[in-house]
Amino acid sequence: MLPSFEHLIHRVRKMRVMGSAVLDLVYVASGRMDAYIESGVRLWDIAAAGFILEQAGGEFWRRPCLAIHFYHVIGHNGLIRTQLQRMIRLRSRG
Repeated sequence: MLPSFEHLIHRVRKMRVMGSAVLDLVYVASGRMDAYIESGVRLWDIAAAGFILEQAGGEFWRRPCLAIHFYHVIGHNGLIRTQLQRMIRLRSRG
């Protein structure tokens, strides 16, 4: 996640590293944070929080990593998908 962190640090207002994927996703669901991006998290560690986020009107995107049972995850408030996609696309280009 360090390359993603380094890329986003200059493009967002504030970065937080809470240490708990579930807490981060529930903070997005409650409106305390706008988005959560993680790579290499186990689905059973964040599935319930992803459901809570979706029920609150946010979006919970996940895609399997190459390692078994690990996922790339993006959770956001449902309003900033375009901006996140643009930032992620920029990161993948360099």
